[in-house]
Amino acid sequence: RPFGEILAEGMAMLGRVWKRILAPAFWTFVLLGAATIAAFALTGADDILQLILSDPQALVGMNETEITEAGLLLLQAGSIVLVFQLLGTGFLNLTVHRIVASELAGEQMGAGAASSKALSRLFTLIVAGILAFVLVVVGLFALIIPGLWLAGAFSMISAVVALEDVGPVD
Repeated sequence: RPFGEILAEGMAMLGRVWKRILAPAFWTFVLLGAATIAAFALTGADDILQLILSDPQALVGMNETEITEAGLLLLQAGSIVLVFQLLGTGFLNLTVHRIVASELAGEQMGAGAASSKALSRLFTLIVAGILAFVLVVVGLFALIIPGLWLAGAFSMISAVVALEDVGPVD
């Protein structure tokens, strides 16, 4: 089939499901924003970020220990935020896969039902994602090509977890 036809079908699908995707995406965005602010505030990294943004010259006057401590605070906050972002992205992927698959099947799954199912499969996605990451890294260290092949093979992991009732190693 021509690419234009596939693209047109995809846009038509988006036109049918966007309203059902909007609420989970909005609330995930709000929660991730709040979690990001909290992570930076609780670690003290917000003070460092404020200093960097308001007075970059202050960094020049810092000694090596102060710079290291500031960097570690930013790294700590960033690591916490990364975990939240990965969880939020996984949740949204699972939700969207459920909504689109139900639409393709001629059913209309609501945002609540899709979100509920996504939450029930989130742990499975986390475990499968960690396993896939480890295998891809091992493959990349092996000879690069096996890692690239595994990355391609695992690229559909969220769709499989969302739509198939299988565990992370099935």
